[in-house]
Amino acid sequence: MMASMFEAEEPYRLSLFVNREKRLRWISGMVKQIQSGGIAESPIVNIWVVRGIGKSWFISHLRQLYQYDGSLPDKLAPAPTFSLFHRFPKEKSGQIDYKAFISACLEQIEERLQKKFLPHEQSAYKQADKNKTIAALVELLKTLSHRFAPVILLDQAESAFDDWANLEKSFIEPLAMTNRIVFVIAGRRPIPEWVRFETRRRVAPLELSRLNGFTKENIQEQINRLSGRSIDVDDIYKWSATSPLIAKELLVESERRLGEVPLTAAIWKQHQSEILPPVYQAAVDYLFEDVPDRLIKVLKAVSVLRYYRLEGVRHTLQLQGEEERPYNYYLKLIRALEQNTEYVWWNRERRAYTTSRIVRSLLNQQQMLADPGRFIQQHRQAIEMYESWINEYPEASEDFILETWLHQASIYSLEGDAEKLEDQLKQSLTFALENLSFDRANTLYNQFESDEELRELLPEPLFAILANQLASALAEGREIPVPH
Repeated sequence: MMASMFEAEEPYRLSLFVNREKRLRWISGMVKQIQSGGIAESPIVNIWVVRGIGKSWFISHLRQLYQYDGSLPDKLAPAPTFSLFHRFPKEKSGQIDYKAFISACLEQIEERLQKKFLPHEQSAYKQADKNKTIAALVELLKTLSHRFAPVILLDQAESAFDDWANLEKSFIEPLAMTNRIVFVIAGRRPIPEWVRFETRRRVAPLELSRLNGFTKENIQEQINRLSGRSIDVDDIYKWSATSPLIAKELLVESERRLGEVPLTAAIWKQHQSEILPPVYQAAVDYLFEDVPDRLIKVLKAVSVLRYYRLEGVRHTLQLQGEEERPYNYYLKLIRALEQNTEYVWWNRERRAYTTSRIVRSLLNQQQMLADPGRFIQQHRQAIEMYESWINEYPEASEDFILETWLHQASIYSLEGDAEKLEDQLKQSLTFALENLSFDRANTLYNQFESDEELRELLPEPLFAILANQLASALAEGREIPVPH
């Protein structure tokens, strides 16, 4: 029963839509630029996110937000918007069904705009409706964009990747070149490649386009709207892996088992062993529905690591009992994870591969529930791996140091020994200040300050102590020369 709840896609409801203010403001800024006769910078936004984060809800929200409100265009007022929406079929095919695509666009234009057409716009619409070609649809949209600010929304883009270059050349590029149309293209993965040079310059950076999971405040708002009553969401957030879908199912399962009993921290602790396993298993089945078993095994092995290269994959797989293989084997594994799943991608800032936090947290916490001893062992083994690299490259160890803090904090989340954790992290920080150059210590500070995942795991006073100690050292210009 639980698995079917994950598989069923809940229709968008404005009353339940939360989060995404930052992305909405970003897109709104571009639309307003066009409405006022200006040019929007990078008006092609490729929203990408793993299953269960809400990319289809985000697209549906934009569809409603920018649908034509019936107002007459006025030269003295901002141009009215209208939205065009198309969801590519889930089943991947070799070529886009352009007939269905064109028909869907024309139906929406007819339904929302035809009564407001000027004569030349009516003529362009009749031509597009008669010919049913991409070229005629493009000409119609170009014509309409002189009086309106169109927002074109494409969902489930990964289903159209095999024919994407053709869609880009025939439809997206000629419209993007007008500088009067905003595209928001959503999918589980980023567009593999933007072929057309003119279009590529107009595509927003991928780092800005990926939707993140929910914060604790987002989960609080979501749960309050779903339940209609006040609930302590600390534990729901902790076990949600930042996924709004998992958070919702945790609420559903807890209400199914507890009825109207107030969901306090004490009640949750008493019943979490009943609530969590079925939800987690259903979430794993849902997320890994189309992932080959051999890749699931690798995902589980590397889930203890946030960032990894070949050495990290080899190390974790060997700890799982696999025999050592040539480096090319591990390279092929990583590429298969990146190309055949939506859960692994290259992180430019860390110069390493990363796994979606939702998948990584889900697998880690499932391990914590099933075998706490094994959970601690895996994090200790990761610490040993990083410490070996820290000792080998002490002057370039800021990334490794931060990851040891994460693993030590993960162990603390189960053991609860705050004094031991504080001692470990302070020793590590002293080592960092003695070995890192000023620039690298500054990198460590900036990464630490912005590391929301680590902040959530650490006791708040300890996070403040470490941040203040790092900031004070940097303010004093403290830099112990690195030994040669």
